[in-house]
Amino acid sequence: MPVLFDECSRSDSRPGRHGEDAYSFLNRSARPNVAEVRRLLEEWFAVYPESERDALKSRLINDFHAGFLELFLHSYFRSTSFVPEPHPSVRSSSKKPDYLIRNSECEFYLEATVARDKSDEDIARQTVKNLLMDAINSIKSPNFFLALEDFSITPGKQPAARKIKVFLERELLKYNPDDVARSLTTSPLGGPVLEFRDDAMRVTISLVPRSEAARAKPDIRPIGVYPIETYVGGSDTAIKESLNDKATRYGDLDRSYVVCVNYIGEKGVDQDDILDALFGTLQVSIIKDDDIPISSRQRNGVFMGPDGPWNTRVTAVVISNLFPWNLTTGRLELYHNPWTKRPLSLCSLPLRQASLVNNKLEWLDGISLTDLFGLWPTWPNQP
Repeated sequence: MPVLFDECSRSDSRPGRHGEDAYSFLNRSARPNVAEVRRLLEEWFAVYPESERDALKSRLINDFHAGFLELFLHSYFRSTSFVPEPHPSVRSSSKKPDYLIRNSECEFYLEATVARDKSDEDIARQTVKNLLMDAINSIKSPNFFLALEDFSITPGKQPAARKIKVFLERELLKYNPDDVARSLTTSPLGGPVLEFRDDAMRVTISLVPRSEAARAKPDIRPIGVYPIETYVGGSDTAIKESLNDKATRYGDLDRSYVVCVNYIGEKGVDQDDILDALFGTLQVSIIKDDDIPISSRQRNGVFMGPDGPWNTRVTAVVISNLFPWNLTTGRLELYHNPWTKRPLSLCSLPLRQASLVNNKLEWLDGISLTDLFGLWPTWPNQP
């Protein structure tokens, strides 16, 4: 029987590297909590349709988060009395949705997509940064933690990891951690500052003396503090773009159509982001000669467009922010489209879900993933 991960003994308990993809980390790590994640994913994979397993494994290796979402949704609906059929044919398109979900009550198509808040250019730049940070973490720095205060890459340039490694290994030998510790008075980041510049990158690093106990642990990674990143706006744009991309992908379907967006960006996702994405950005207006502000929503959402309701082929949207390691704490919610052509009124869905009633969201609780998959509150860490 095909398996998802290698069947072998593991001894590598090092943390994940910045440039390491999720599948590779899960496949090689000997940590007990990673082994628990592997166990659950293998359990899900074993009941996935045999004819589809090779293709799903390939997706998990090449684009782990997209493959994981497909595997999760299959296991989720299979565990809640539904039958998920992968990649059904549809009359309106030569393309195939991810699933036909059905039980004795209803049937609907389900499409899965992943939302990120970075462009392809941003992802490429981050990939280079990850490789550089892995290079920095590979140096020997038993006496100091490194606080990265500035880490900039010149657009269009390819930095050389070897240069920053040679620079740091040379400069670190110039400082005694005890002397630096005695010179610090108020802030641990007030130590010596190392600056590296060339035409491809600029790096500023403060040295933070390690405690004597930490100096005896060579496996601790050198980087102790990362640069602070600030963001403008929320995750609503990424969610909206992902949904609009899928809304009309299969034409006018003969059944209800649900799109699941799993947001895995760095900004995080909250209720305001979701409502802005689905119903339009919240705005405040003040009428002339009237001091009372009026709240309303712009007509720029997935459900409500400039000329009124649109994307009416979309029955509902599932919003999640799931990874294999946060199943007990992640978000998984369904939002019904009030203006859809094909509502799910006869379908008893297991998800926590919201419906718009008298201009207010009414919620119906669902089954928690903790209960559904028999997990414990601190899963995958030991109770």
